Amino acid sequence: MATEIGYTDWISAIAAAFACIATFILAIIAWRQSTISSRQTTIIQRQTDIFERQAGYQGQQTTISKQQAGIMEKQTDIYDQQLAIIKDQEADRKNAAMRADLIIASRAEGDKVLDMIIENKGPGWAREIQVYIDGYPLQEYPSEICRLLPGSTAQNEIGPGNKLDFLLEFPGDNPPTNLRIDFSWISDNGMRNSNLGFIIPRQKLEAYKQGWEIPKSIVNNGPRIDAYSKFMELMSIRPINAWYAQYKIVPQLETIQLYSSPEVKRIAEKIHGWARTEMNTRGRSPNLPDFIDRINNELKPIIKKELEDLQSSQ
Repeated sequence: MATEIGYTDWISAIAAAFACIATFILAIIAWRQSTISSRQTTIIQRQTDIFERQAGYQGQQTTISKQQAGIMEKQTDIYDQQLAIIKDQEADRKNAAMRADLIIASRAEGDKVLDMIIENKGPGWAREIQVYIDGYPLQEYPSEICRLLPGSTAQNEIGPGNKLDFLLEFPGDNPPTNLRIDFSWISDNGMRNSNLGFIIPRQKLEAYKQGWEIPKSIVNNGPRIDAYSKFMELMSIRPINAWYAQYKIVPQLETIQLYSSPEVKRIAEKIHGWARTEMNTRGRSPNLPDFIDRINNELKPIIKKELEDLQSSQ
């Protein structure tokens, strides 16, 4: 009986041992599975991170691609603008090469006869030339004051470097103080341009020669005041653009030299010569800011002071 009990206990002990071992093995298996699962989770997380980074890289690449496309579009716009500028410059050069540039001068041919000269300083032809004296067409100006003499040019066009002569007679004893001459023409580029100037009959030349003394009457002051006033009026109009500077202010710079004091004449000639050189070289108006600054700083203060003195003396 004792033997049977001992054997049973032994069996039970072995069974318990096996149960412990099995539990331990199961625990190890469970731990291993947990470790594997944790590693799998880590791997999945890493894969997720990698995927997110790849997605981020792709997003950055997409952004970079869009930026590059934007840069290329801007470069294309800049190229188009540069091309347009080049075309405009080429068109300006062609227009300049075909443009006529007419100026007016005069010389006395006798006590009552004046030769009004219109000269083409530009490289192109001037056609359909129209001349007005004080607003009247040349042929319609009151003949008792000024008339066109036979022997004057009958042409209405002029080539580069050539001139037209108009012989004007002033039959009366009291010729006008000065005459405003407006003239226009069509250049070979198809554009109509205009200019203006003033001429003085022979009887009045002495009163307006350069270096003349302080004026003694309104008649003597008239041309200078008119020229100064017109110049100051032109400079006060805004905006002053390149066309306005070239076709309004530059001709008036030439006009005031006919009637100005020696000091104004010297400065006006200097600025006018520079402007004409710029136009001949560049084929268009001089650099506008420099042009306006020179007039405002060098010329206008002197003209303003002389104009005030002339007006106060009347």
